[in-house]
Amino acid sequence: MDRRSARRKETQALMATQIINCDTSKKIFKSGYFVNTSLKGFLLSVCRDDIVQEDLKGSLSLDTLIGSSVSLLIGNMELELDGEIKVTRHVGKGIFEVFIHFSTETPRYWRECLIDLMPNPGELED
Repeated sequence: MDRRSARRKETQALMATQIINCDTSKKIFKSGYFVNTSLKGFLLSVCRDDIVQEDLKGSLSLDTLIGSSVSLLIGNMELELDGEIKVTRHVGKGIFEVFIHFSTETPRYWRECLIDLMPNPGELED
């Protein structure tokens, strides 16, 4: 049974940087790329080479991060986002997907605006 009901927007591979665990104030990932965005949160694709946290580099699971509060920066938009890691998944060949749920302080109208502002696939290509 598919429980997902929120509208999702596939996005251009927009980079997120400075992905920090707010609970420990340590960087988790160097960078990640947005796959899609919804009213609940966003899905990032993270390469194993971008994992900073030593105990996770050789692991096939990032599940120890579930429940962690995180902060990240979208440099192209000069925008900082906060949220909580809800789901992680190894998709193969050293690529992980990390779903981050928006923080409870993020108003719905702001999330709707963010979805509209996220670039469509191919929109930023020359």
